[in-house]
Amino acid sequence: MCQSIGLAIGIMIYLFWLKTTEVSKVITISLVCNVFMTLLQLANFYRLNLKIGINDFYFNLFLMLFGRATTISLSVLPMTIMMMYVIPKNIEASMFSLITGTLTFSTDWGGDMIGAFLCSYFGITDDNMSKFDQVLLIKVVCVFVCILLVRILPTN
Repeated sequence: MCQSIGLAIGIMIYLFWLKTTEVSKVITISLVCNVFMTLLQLANFYRLNLKIGINDFYFNLFLMLFGRATTISLSVLPMTIMMMYVIPKNIEASMFSLITGTLTFSTDWGGDMIGAFLCSYFGITDDNMSKFDQVLLIKVVCVFVCILLVRILPTN
């Protein structure tokens, strides 16, 4: 439910403030938001939220609302709109199915599998979360690589 609300919020942010912004900039904004959210997860891991007086329920509610769903809506939506303009006529359905399959793989399956691999590699279990911060730092590095790769997208 929270992710659905986050998705709606992300779409509203895009429609009201970002729909005239260049697609690569919107995707960069979504990636920067992703880094910010990951740093907040790291703060949650170190329990910094409690040290500044924010209880776990509200902190995690914020992370769920503005986490993955919002950043996906700020990258997938503009990218899909951009593809409508650059895909040659009569192959739109094939390209959209390829793009949708790739995005679904990366967000719903590929990311989960990489996360499971990293947790296995670092020995992270329900009983031992001691190295979870290292996985979050790897995620931050990977997102920064994605930010650098945004430059290969066509501009408006």
